Amino acid sequence: MKKSQLLIILTLLALLVTINQLFTEASSLRRYLGGLPWYGWAGISGFLVVTGIWFALRDAARARRLLEEPVEKHLDEKVQRIQLSKEQLQKYDRDGPDYPHPVIIADQCIGCQACVDACPHNVIAMVGRIAAAVRRADCMEDTACQVACPVDACIVVNTTKVIKPRPVPKRDKKTFMTNVPGCYLIGDVSGTPLIKNAANEGADVINHIAQQLKKSPPEPKAQFDVAIVGIGPAGLSTKSMETRFWTSP
Repeated sequence: MKKSQLLIILTLLALLVTINQLFTEASSLRRYLGGLPWYGWAGISGFLVVTGIWFALRDAARARRLLEEPVEKHLDEKVQRIQLSKEQLQKYDRDGPDYPHPVIIADQCIGCQACVDACPHNVIAMVGRIAAAVRRADCMEDTACQVACPVDACIVVNTTKVIKPRPVPKRDKKTFMTNVPGCYLIGDVSGTPLIKNAANEGADVINHIAQQLKKSPPEPKAQFDVAIVGIGPAGLSTKSMETRFWTSP
């Protein structure tokens, strides 16, 4: 029986006793028995016992059906951000349990610790420079680790929860260009909180832009070839590489 059901039953009993105290004489024996004869109380008690057993059996049967049914039946591929293939599960979660837990794709992990910071139950920790699920049994299916991972290296398996994507602009993983042509997104604002990665992205994106400008020069009306917004690690790296490209013979 759930706590809410028990609370409703106790509230009704308290209301019955209160009404009896207000509308019976002080000298009446029924004042102390709740205004009912013994067989009335016996009938109410039996009804409550039968009702409680019925609710308990119903909840137990529902929980049993959820455990017996495969998890895939409750998953909606349209609302899940990413799912691991059978090959990836065999490689990274060969002896994994059936309950929800995170799986780390080591080949994709960049060591940003975003999943570690997002997990409220300390299920994930850094082992060397790679995240690892060190306490899978403590996973409470929060799924914040998967949402926080910028490279889809942390995946929560066996979950029926809807995992919403991070609210960041879409960009091409190779060129870092957004869905707006000519607009590139790199660094921490892209959702990848790692200085080394931001510096590498700055060098890669300016190299890509330089190659594109060689193939297709900008319009004569353009005042600048490249506009860098922000002077963090990604912006500094972009500015350094941009100066090298444009001053080199």
